[in-house]
Order: sequence, then structure tokens, then C-alpha cells
Amino acid sequence: MTDELNYLKHKLDSLQISLTDVQIAEMLEFKELVLDKNKVMNLTAITEPEKFIDLHIIDSLTILKYIPQTASVIDVGSGAGFPGVILKIAAPGTQVILLDSLKKRTDFLTDSVAKLRLEGVSVLNGRAEEFSKLSDFREKFDVAVSRAVAKLPLLCEYCIPYVKKDGLFVAMKSRSAEEELSQCGNLPEELGCIVEKVENIKLPGLDEERTLISFRKKDTTPPKFPRKNSVLKKLYK
Repeated sequence: MTDELNYLKHKLDSLQISLTDVQIAEMLEFKELVLDKNKVMNLTAITEPEKFIDLHIIDSLTILKYIPQTASVIDVGSGAGFPGVILKIAAPGTQVILLDSLKKRTDFLTDSVAKLRLEGVSVLNGRAEEFSKLSDFREKFDVAVSRAVAKLPLLCEYCIPYVKKDGLFVAMKSRSAEEELSQCGNLPEELGCIVEKVENIKLPGLDEERTLISFRKKDTTPPKFPRKNSVLKKLYK
């Protein structure tokens, strides 16, 4: 564990991110929870410790600079808890919701949040396009994030309705996303957003490329969005 601790500290230094020893220990504890559960449930294909740190923990932290320390954040399609759990540990003043459609994953996340003693975290089981229609969630968040593998236009419809005016939606893409962005056409504007920044980055010490696309909410999202899942799947094959 000492080797992993030193490895993670070195990577944090590369990103110029300063965390306490307690925060770093919590991230490594969460890694162990994920890998232990992974023995009986498919949460990740990445099980080698250093690659896990690089491709899950450090990758999640690349968007930390987009997250105000007291922001309300929703992680749409949270999966095994990335980036949502890592962001909560790194910015403990945030209020975070982890949303995923698979109950086995949300059960794991609920259990992990309890074991890590994280306060200000809620776990929701359900579909993104359904929760965003509810008044308790629609346009209630400072930041929506998603590391989901869905195409960018689909992510925009799923995530932007959650964001309040002047808030952000940050999409984490694993490669250059210019083509996906072009596929969005006027959709961001229709949803009430503008594209604020497209940031191409490399994870420190790796050849892995990432693109972070941030959308700034300028206006209310029309009630027709997001459209039905059956419609979206036909539009964004």
C-alpha cells in the first residue's frame, strides 16, 4: 500500500493537486472496495493497481478544476463511482449525487459511501432521462459530469437538463471529440447552453488522451428535453 500511496502522490504532484493524507487514503480505500466487489461483479476491467490509479483516480481528478468547492454536483451514469466518489473525496464541501441505472451498481455505491463515511452524497437508481424530468432534480445542480461512453449528443440531452442557469456540464471523453461535437450541431443551444471550452489533455506519464468538453448553461432547457429514450437511440445510433 505504501508503494501505491507514493505513486498516487507523485501523480497528484504532476497535476498540481494538493490533497491531505486522509483524502489520499480514502481514494485508495475506495480502490480496494471497487476491486474487492469486482471479484463477484463486473465493475472494471482495470485491476492492476497503478493502472487503476491512473485510469480511474487520476482521470477523475482531471475535472476537479471545474468543480467549485461547495458545488452541487450530479454524476450521470456513475458506474463504479468515477468520477463522482473521487470528486467528493477531493472536494468534501460539495454535495454529490451518484446516478446510475443498474441497481447492483447503486447498491455497491451506497455501501461504499457508508464504509467511507462520506457525508453529503446521495445515490440514485434510475434512468437519467427520467430523473431530469422531476422538479426536485431539473436545473438544480451547479455542475453535471459524465464519464459515460455514450455519444456526446446523447450525453447533452441526458445531462444538461440537470444544470441550473450559469452552471456547467462537463463531458469526459476518452479521445479527441471534435467529430462528436460536430454531431451535436445546434443541440447545445437548443438545450440552453454554449460550448465554453474544449480541453485536450494527457494523463501524466501516459499516452492516454482525454478531452474535456464544458458547456455553460445560459438559458432554461425547454420542457421537451430530454426526449424519450426510444427517440434518442434512433437519433444517435
